[in-house]
Amino acid sequence: AIVTGSTKGIGRAVAEALLAEGAKVSISARTRAEVDAACAALGNAHPGRVLASVCDVLSAYEVEALFREHADAEAMVHLAGLQGGAEFTAGHTAELLDVNSRIHLNVLDCWRRFLPHARLVALGSTSVYPDSKGALREEGMLDGPLHGSVYAYALSKRLLAEGIRAYADQHGLKGSYLIPCTLFGEHDDFHVETAHVCGALIGKLVAAA
Repeated sequence: AIVTGSTKGIGRAVAEALLAEGAKVSISARTRAEVDAACAALGNAHPGRVLASVCDVLSAYEVEALFREHADAEAMVHLAGLQGGAEFTAGHTAELLDVNSRIHLNVLDCWRRFLPHARLVALGSTSVYPDSKGALREEGMLDGPLHGSVYAYALSKRLLAEGIRAYADQHGLKGSYLIPCTLFGEHDDFHVETAHVCGALIGKLVAAA
């Protein structure tokens, strides 16, 4: 399986879970240092089943190289992207829209070209729901404007959801788009400036201890 965003956060947790189930897992990150650190930790526990690559998913060329290398993968879990909580999302609107849209389009294109046999599972965000919605229901995801504080990030996440649908309609690919609530865990972001609520609170508690 290919897991993007696999050296930190939910991506690292998914990679660990797949390895625990006996799968071979391709992990990647933008820098060699990140890849080597994750590979050392995961490889010691699961020798021979961690396939490590340096890949910046913002680069179409590097995503293509990654997918070519692992064209026999049976599944992909797409978790890579630029995100943040607190004031980060509101203050980096253009960057979030640009970076995430290009990442998602790179992954969708290479899915079609190199792994059309594989199922793609992508992680969404509750921010894709309209600002006015109470109870969140799948059929109401596109029924209104986005909240003003997260609209750019949410728009890129809507692009990913509709992209999976479009590639399924035209090319017959199989994909799923999952929307969890706010998550946190061992490999999360705990910086107050960029973390989501749970991670930021934990970061504040540790700093105050």
